[in-house]
Amino acid sequence: MLCKFNPLPQIASELNQPPLNSIMINLKSGQTLQGNFVLSLVSRNRPGGNMTDRLYRLIYGTTMLIALYFNIQNLAYFLIGLMILEGVTNWRIPLIINKLRGIPPEAAINARSNCRFSVEAERVWRLMIGLSFLLTYVFFQDQLWFVPWFLAFVIFGAGASDVCPGLLAMKKAGCK
Repeated sequence: MLCKFNPLPQIASELNQPPLNSIMINLKSGQTLQGNFVLSLVSRNRPGGNMTDRLYRLIYGTTMLIALYFNIQNLAYFLIGLMILEGVTNWRIPLIINKLRGIPPEAAINARSNCRFSVEAERVWRLMIGLSFLLTYVFFQDQLWFVPWFLAFVIFGAGASDVCPGLLAMKKAGCK
């Protein structure tokens, strides 16, 4: 089975190919299946979209799962350090990428005025996840080997579904 994705709509239209939001699967029997799919990982407000925290969680979870599966310790240490750094400084990769691309930050974060704490839920979440990975992967790897796997799958699922129980709990507790 062979899957084809068209990277650019302009090229697709010139080559008489299906549009970007279409997938075409060639089966061994010679039949072709074609279907449409919609990914809301990037915003459609601007050509090319912007990097969202959801997309970042999906990439981070996938990369951490790859690091755990293939036992790439240096990559896992880098990802743990990156998450802790983002939690401490609040210099998040999606915000930096969007700023470099000239996309203004979303005003939805500052819209909540009835917060108990003046810290963003995303920042607290990143700090907690980074420290959880640090404790379970670096210090207690033999005893708690399943926790990094669980966390990586949860982060991957949060990126795929845009439902993160940790973030929901932080917002319920009173973070922005």
